[in-house]
Parts: sequence; C-alpha cells; structure tokens
Amino acid sequence: MRKTAFKQTLLNLRCHVKYLTMSYQVYLEEHNYLAAAHYLNEIKATAAAYEEVFAMEVAKQ
Repeated sequence: MRKTAFKQTLLNLRCHVKYLTMSYQVYLEEHNYLAAAHYLNEIKATAAAYEEVFAMEVAKQ
C-alpha cells in the first residue's frame, strides 16, 4: 500500500514540475520575467517540499 502511494506521489511530482516548467518557459519566451521568476520559485519550493516528504518516507523504512 505504501509503495503504491509513494509511486503516486512521484507521479504527482513529475506532472506538477512539468506543468510549472512549461509555464516558466512560456512566460520567459514572452519576456514576462516577473511571471517567469514566480514559476521558477514555485519549482524550487515544490522540489524542497517533496524532498522533505521523501526524506520522511525513507526514514520510515
């Protein structure tokens, strides 16, 4: 059960980061650097949050 949930979490992370990356690229191409910076910060925050979740998951095993 936990392994399935962990795989689902990885899939969610991958999809969310892909969405944020595509949004970042669109705004960067439109020269809207403030919006691009926002999405870049969202990518960093998402990566940090998931890193914490994965560390907790590894600690449980």
